[in-house]
Amino acid sequence: MQVVVDNIEFAMDNNRPAAEPFQFKNAPYVVLICQNDFRENLEHVFDVSIKDEKFEMCAKIKTLLERLPKPRYVKQYRNINLL
Repeated sequence: MQVVVDNIEFAMDNNRPAAEPFQFKNAPYVVLICQNDFRENLEHVFDVSIKDEKFEMCAKIKTLLERLPKPRYVKQYRNINLL
């Protein structure tokens, strides 16, 4: 989990479009996390870190989350026929 957070931080610091948390050994495959998914991944690692009582990690994640743009929520309404 530390690797994911460190790589997202590196990507943010260097204005990269994606973070590369790891690469499979002896394989041409690379795992990427796009900027649009940084918040969701950091929030997930934050939740796990809280459960594992890794509060130093939580503080670092909180700082990174504050640097990310705030999510924009759009409410969508639809008509529901109740009769």
